[in-house]
Amino acid sequence: MINDLLFLAVTLIISFVIDHYSLPYGRRSGSGLILHSGVVTAAYSLFLFLTGNPLLSSIITLSLQSALTAISNTKYKMLGEPLIFSDFLVLVSVARHPRFYLTALSSLTCWLLATVTPILLLFFIIFNNRQFSAHLSGFLLFALDCLFLYFALKTPLFNQLAIEPSLEKDSKKLGMIAVLFLYWQRWRGSPDPTPLNFQEECKEELDLSRKPEIILVIQCESFMDPAHLVPEGTRAPLPALQEAQKWAWKSGKLHVNGFGAYTMRTEYGVLFGREEKDLGFRQFDPFMTAKKEITYALSARLQHYGYQSFFVHPHDMRFYNRDDIMPSAGFSRLIGLDYFSSPKAGQRYVDDVTLGKKIIEIIEGNQHPTFIYTVTMENHGPWDADGKATPEALLLSYIRHAENSDKMLGGLVSYFKKTKKRAVIAFFGDHRPSIPEISVPTPERYTPYVLLCFDEEGIITPPQGQEEDLTPAGLHRLIFEYSQKLPDRKS
Repeated sequence: MINDLLFLAVTLIISFVIDHYSLPYGRRSGSGLILHSGVVTAAYSLFLFLTGNPLLSSIITLSLQSALTAISNTKYKMLGEPLIFSDFLVLVSVARHPRFYLTALSSLTCWLLATVTPILLLFFIIFNNRQFSAHLSGFLLFALDCLFLYFALKTPLFNQLAIEPSLEKDSKKLGMIAVLFLYWQRWRGSPDPTPLNFQEECKEELDLSRKPEIILVIQCESFMDPAHLVPEGTRAPLPALQEAQKWAWKSGKLHVNGFGAYTMRTEYGVLFGREEKDLGFRQFDPFMTAKKEITYALSARLQHYGYQSFFVHPHDMRFYNRDDIMPSAGFSRLIGLDYFSSPKAGQRYVDDVTLGKKIIEIIEGNQHPTFIYTVTMENHGPWDADGKATPEALLLSYIRHAENSDKMLGGLVSYFKKTKKRAVIAFFGDHRPSIPEISVPTPERYTPYVLLCFDEEGIITPPQGQEEDLTPAGLHRLIFEYSQKLPDRKS
């Protein structure tokens, strides 16, 4: 047992050194150091229980911390935030779609993960201690440490830590390991909201002559007007987006939570209408608890007003468990990758122009009031640019895809002008693209949004007033408002 404790002491000392290199770094508080020590001890003792070998347990623990630190630092540089507890859920998606994620890591990081992992597994098998007492000491140490962490979190020193999420500040103060553990605990204790009462919401009688027949929401992947990614005046704005902003009933900046990734945060805000302050620690991946908040979904609410709801996404619906969540949220039909032809030569994903044609096909084939929520894929990185990795080449590749998104928007606007159906279109970007040296994390993370209203003559209702900045949840409320009654063009 003394030998086990000596190796634990060495492991803790080295872990503090590794922690010094995690980003963002700041002066650690005493409570942060205690939590860090508790979590590292739990990892070491768990591996000691499994292997019975203190040296091997120390090596595995420190290797795991080093790998998490490298991944977290890469993420921080690319996306502007360190590793968070909900990121571990991504491991399932990495196993299904490795190319989708591993291209974000450097070749050195990928090489280390590919070589060190099997070596550690081999060591685990070869150097596993067969003596029962060696494993027992690991179990006892693990149990004692878990009890310490359990009761520590209930003391005044710790129960007032990180009451509300502030990832940058807490990471500097507590460190990556402590924040991973503490934020997970705070997430576990998050209460469920009171379900919405549809009977109360639906008791007001609607004017059917002002109710839209089509509500189309388009969440455009990594969409930002390239004119705002380059020095001002060096590039003209996207023409269809500029025209839509000119005629939109409402338009402006959509203040999203996340940069370069985290589609689900924006998607959840627009679809479920829950603000970040209300989500608390659920905001990092709200889809993890979505089924507990199902009555807030726009599709569930519109279902009670007679709308048939379609969720359209030309990709694997298992991402974020959409295949399970969306039917529960009131979507009567999911249109996934199986409903599309293979991507064009040289493209990873279904292009947005093709997606726009599919949307029109769905509208034409449905005679009931229709709600369509679409999540595009064409703009998703990485933008290989024919194998050239320079920032300028990546930007040019990104621009080609963004121009296709713009064409899709223009084509849909033209369609609604001709089809002469009362309609609402909401179009927005879920987050900005992450392009080294060109589009990098800053406090300015907004994307554009437009909301256009068409009357029964196919005429767009002109805008009233100035641009209005919104959160994704604010856009949800705006869409729901005009799902009840379109604005009067004549007023």
